Amino acid sequence: METKIYKDRDGWNAKTVVPLDERRELVIRTSRRQIGGGLLTSAACWSVNAAGYQTHAMGLGTGCGDFSTRIVTTQPPRITEKVVAQQHEMALRQIDAIRQAAQLHYAAQAQAETEAPQLEAAHQRQAGSAATAIAL
Repeated sequence: METKIYKDRDGWNAKTVVPLDERRELVIRTSRRQIGGGLLTSAACWSVNAAGYQTHAMGLGTGCGDFSTRIVTTQPPRITEKVVAQQHEMALRQIDAIRQAAQLHYAAQAQAETEAPQLEAAHQRQAGSAATAIAL
């Protein structure tokens, strides 16, 4: 697990990439918030395909899509390299809990995918028996 601290047009940033499984990476990023000011540390999972391209599907609160969460938001008077590094390090102390939350997110998605066809079949059986009862 390697952390990169760098400065871009938006100021100081920190980024750590943690392998989650064979096809996903958990990216922890600390940067200045674009709206509302302050300093935000967030975690997001990115899928990596065979060609090495990364994708992140937005779920928009539906439980679908890739895992993402805010870890901590602060309002320091200045966003310096030292402040970014300290907040990022504080967030990384929670890496086991963050990794577990991501794994639970994907486990819930897998469970929903296996239950959906079963629920659909049950609804169809129920609708068929109700139609038969009406016809009698």
